[in-house]
Amino acid sequence: MTFCFLRAVHYFTVHNITWRALPLDFGNWNSVWKRFSRLSNSGVFEAFFEALAGLSETAGIIQMFDSNRGPGSCLGSGLQRGQQNEALGRSKGGFSCKIHIKCDLEGLPLALT
Repeated sequence: MTFCFLRAVHYFTVHNITWRALPLDFGNWNSVWKRFSRLSNSGVFEAFFEALAGLSETAGIIQMFDSNRGPGSCLGSGLQRGQQNEALGRSKGGFSCKIHIKCDLEGLPLALT
Protein backbone atom coordinates (compact mmCIF):
# COMPACT_ATOMS: atom_id res chain seq x y z
CA MET A 1 0.00 0.00 0.00
CA THR A 2 2.77 2.46 0.90
CA PHE A 3 4.77 1.60 -2.20
CA CYS A 4 1.68 2.19 -4.36
CA PHE A 5 1.23 5.59 -2.69
CA LEU A 6 4.85 6.54 -3.37
CA ARG A 7 4.49 5.44 -6.98
CA ALA A 8 1.34 7.58 -7.27
CA VAL A 9 3.12 10.67 -5.89
CA HIS A 10 6.03 10.02 -8.25
CA TYR A 11 3.66 9.68 -11.22
CA PHE A 12 1.82 12.86 -10.19
CA THR A 13 5.10 14.78 -9.99
CA VAL A 14 6.77 13.45 -13.14
CA HIS A 15 3.72 13.79 -15.37
CA ASN A 16 2.65 17.19 -13.98
CA ILE A 17 -1.03 16.21 -13.75
CA THR A 18 -3.90 16.97 -11.42
CA TRP A 19 -4.75 14.51 -8.67
CA ARG A 20 -7.98 13.65 -10.51
CA ALA A 21 -5.94 12.54 -13.54
CA LEU A 22 -4.11 9.79 -11.63
CA PRO A 23 -4.59 6.42 -13.36
CA LEU A 24 -6.88 3.99 -11.55
CA ASP A 25 -3.88 1.68 -11.05
CA PHE A 26 -2.96 3.85 -8.05
CA GLY A 27 -6.41 3.62 -6.46
CA ASN A 28 -8.90 6.40 -5.82
CA TRP A 29 -7.26 9.76 -6.60
CA ASN A 30 -9.00 11.40 -3.64
CA SER A 31 -7.60 8.83 -1.20
CA VAL A 32 -4.08 9.40 -2.55
CA TRP A 33 -4.51 13.17 -2.29
CA LYS A 34 -5.85 12.98 1.28
CA ARG A 35 -2.89 10.84 2.34
CA PHE A 36 -0.46 13.23 0.64
CA SER A 37 -2.15 16.21 2.29
CA ARG A 38 -2.04 14.62 5.78
CA LEU A 39 1.65 13.74 5.42
CA SER A 40 2.48 17.18 4.05
CA ASN A 41 0.64 19.01 6.83
CA SER A 42 2.27 16.87 9.51
CA GLY A 43 5.80 17.76 8.34
CA VAL A 44 6.79 14.29 7.10
CA PHE A 45 8.22 15.59 3.83
CA GLU A 46 10.27 18.29 5.55
CA ALA A 47 11.74 15.65 7.87
CA PHE A 48 12.51 13.44 4.88
CA PHE A 49 14.33 16.23 3.05
CA GLU A 50 16.19 17.17 6.22
CA ALA A 51 17.38 13.57 6.55
CA LEU A 52 18.51 13.60 2.91
CA ALA A 53 20.37 16.86 3.50
CA GLY A 54 22.18 15.22 6.42
CA LEU A 55 23.52 12.57 4.04
CA SER A 56 24.84 15.12 1.54
CA GLU A 57 28.33 16.60 1.70
CA THR A 58 27.25 19.53 -0.49
CA ALA A 59 23.96 20.37 1.25
CA GLY A 60 25.27 23.80 2.26
CA ILE A 61 25.79 24.79 -1.37
CA ILE A 62 22.70 25.35 -3.48
CA GLN A 63 23.20 23.99 -6.98
CA MET A 64 19.69 24.14 -8.32
CA PHE A 65 16.39 25.71 -7.40
CA ASP A 66 13.59 24.08 -9.35
CA SER A 67 9.97 25.08 -9.38
CA ASN A 68 6.83 23.77 -10.93
CA ARG A 69 3.26 24.90 -10.95
CA GLY A 70 0.19 22.78 -11.34
CA PRO A 71 -1.81 23.24 -14.56
CA GLY A 72 -1.74 26.90 -15.73
CA SER A 73 -2.80 29.07 -12.84
CA CYS A 74 -1.47 32.01 -10.91
CA LEU A 75 -1.58 32.08 -7.15
CA GLY A 76 -4.53 33.97 -5.85
CA SER A 77 -6.51 33.85 -9.09
CA GLY A 78 -10.17 32.95 -8.92
CA LEU A 79 -10.30 32.49 -5.16
CA GLN A 80 -13.68 31.80 -3.65
CA ARG A 81 -14.90 33.24 -0.38
CA GLY A 82 -12.82 32.08 2.60
CA GLN A 83 -9.77 31.14 0.52
CA GLN A 84 -7.88 34.44 0.77
CA ASN A 85 -5.24 32.98 3.12
CA GLU A 86 -4.64 29.83 1.06
CA ALA A 87 -1.73 29.59 -1.39
CA LEU A 88 -3.95 28.02 -4.01
CA GLY A 89 -4.98 29.15 -7.45
CA ARG A 90 -7.93 28.07 -9.59
CA SER A 91 -7.27 26.35 -12.92
CA LYS A 92 -9.22 24.13 -15.29
CA GLY A 93 -7.88 21.10 -13.41
CA GLY A 94 -8.86 22.45 -9.99
CA PHE A 95 -6.68 24.05 -7.36
CA SER A 96 -2.92 24.14 -7.79
CA CYS A 97 0.07 25.78 -6.17
CA LYS A 98 3.67 26.68 -6.91
CA ILE A 99 6.13 24.04 -5.73
CA HIS A 100 9.83 24.85 -5.17
CA ILE A 101 12.55 22.25 -4.62
CA LYS A 102 16.02 23.18 -3.36
CA CYS A 103 18.69 20.62 -4.34
CA ASP A 104 22.34 20.11 -3.48
CA LEU A 105 25.21 19.79 -5.98
CA GLU A 106 24.44 16.10 -6.40
CA GLY A 107 20.82 16.82 -7.34
CA LEU A 108 19.42 15.43 -4.10
CA PRO A 109 16.37 17.34 -2.84
CA LEU A 110 16.94 19.31 0.35
CA ALA A 111 13.72 21.25 0.85
CA LEU A 112 10.25 21.52 -0.61
CA THR A 113 8.12 24.64 -0.26
